[in-house]
Amino acid sequence: MSPAEQPRRSVGLAAPCGCCATKSLLVRSRRDAQFAIAVCAKTEKVDLHRLARQCGWRKGRLATIVEIDQLFGRSDVISPIGHDELTVVIDATLLEFATVLVGADDQHAVLEMDPRDLQRRTHAIAAPIALSRSRWE
Repeated sequence: MSPAEQPRRSVGLAAPCGCCATKSLLVRSRRDAQFAIAVCAKTEKVDLHRLARQCGWRKGRLATIVEIDQLFGRSDVISPIGHDELTVVIDATLLEFATVLVGADDQHAVLEMDPRDLQRRTHAIAAPIALSRSRWE
């Protein structure tokens, strides 16, 4: 693991210049029990319609706390890393940053990594899934 990929404590952590702090959301298809992890900048909202299309679903919704707990055995953190059975979709704008901060399966730790490495390690689809600001402001 490179120094940039060492877990950091997230308390009071500010993203370094050229880095983007992210959030990961568990999303479920409305018709069946298919799940995906959406990753976008912490300051953005996910367009659930766009995300559903990327996953081949008609509609999607945020997973409930109960669903998150059933899938991961805990509900306090969702990491996009280490869940090969789930589709991961990262917002395409994250690829513009030198590094991103992602959850590290511990609510107090994050990993700083190249977004292309995140895409490769999670077999993620990169797509424009962030809701345009004009639609939510």
